[in-house]
Amino acid sequence: MEVAHLPSRYAYNPLPAKNDIYSTLGCLDYAKDSRANIDLEEQVHEHPHYAGLGAVNDFSDALIAFAYERQRNSDPGNSPYYLECLQGIASGRNSADLQEKSVIAISMGEHTLKDIENAYKFFAISSDTAGGDDHIIGLYESRIEAAPLYKEDARQCLLIIGQARQSEKIQAIANDRAMSFEEALDYLNISQDTPNDSIEAVAVIMVC
Repeated sequence: MEVAHLPSRYAYNPLPAKNDIYSTLGCLDYAKDSRANIDLEEQVHEHPHYAGLGAVNDFSDALIAFAYERQRNSDPGNSPYYLECLQGIASGRNSADLQEKSVIAISMGEHTLKDIENAYKFFAISSDTAGGDDHIIGLYESRIEAAPLYKEDARQCLLIIGQARQSEKIQAIANDRAMSFEEALDYLNISQDTPNDSIEAVAVIMVC
């Protein structure tokens, strides 16, 4: 039996609901970046750090900075990842403001995941190495004993590891700037047979 096709009584003209959805979610109007001229899906694919901050590619620099602060404050344990996201976006946009923000964060003691990875590599270990804090401290002491010229590099790496692990014990060792007698001589660029009054004079000059 053949079914008769009745003529349509209404014209079907679908309208995009994107703006209505955005308006309902309260995100129709926000400060946008004038440089965002790449397709959203393509941009997110190229820069997954946007998703890491819970942002989209057309956010203004100020909104990106706000998203970074919110993520960092809400989830401080993953702040190295969020800083890495901020750096990646700043580099991709060539944004002086976001680059400055990341530099300020680093100057205040923040580190990226790459910084932490490199700190562990300095001691030829990884973040999940067995032995815990005491093992890491032992590696640090062995390293500076074998290569005293690299003590400052080792200390910086140890400090980064201590901060990443939230280990007060490791940070205390890393922040101990006490020098041995031999290190003090090297620092002042003098020999052991230098007269005491000359040592004092050199020390005064170094301070001034």
